[in-house]
Order: sequence, then C-alpha cells, then structure tokens
Amino acid sequence: MLSRGFRGFRSLLPSMRFIRVVAYASFAFLLLGLAGARVLYADMREATTHLGKTLTRFAELTGDAETVRLNGVQLHEATALRTWA
Repeated sequence: MLSRGFRGFRSLLPSMRFIRVVAYASFAFLLLGLAGARVLYADMREATTHLGKTLTRFAELTGDAETVRLNGVQLHEATALRTWA
C-alpha cells in the first residue's frame, strides 16, 4: 500500500534528464544575459562619451555655463582632467 502511494508521488516529479536539460538551459541563458548586459553597458558608455564630445563643440555658444538644457532636459557639462604624477 505504501509503495503504491510513493509511485503516485514519483509520477509528479520530473525526471533527472529533464532537470539536467533545464539546468543547462538556465545556465546558458544566464551567460547570454550577462554578455548582453555587458554589451549594453559598453554601448551606453560610448553614447555618453559621444554626447560629451558633442557638447564640448557647443562650448563657444554656452560660454562658462555648467548646465545646458537640451530638448527640455538639464545636462551638467563637466570636463575631467587627470594628471599622472
């Protein structure tokens, strides 16, 4: 009687083969997601660098202003200089 109940419970559990496939797919998608996040981060850094270089071209128009309004958005312009001693 006890083994009959256990068999019914065992039929609800997934097989080990299915668990291995799910674990492999989860790991593969995790790696792809991390790689995609890294590419997105690099693209955002490149875009902000390009925007900064574009804003420096407008330095003659803005004068010494540190805050520029572009399409209704306030942007703070700054230049970072690093000197190596």
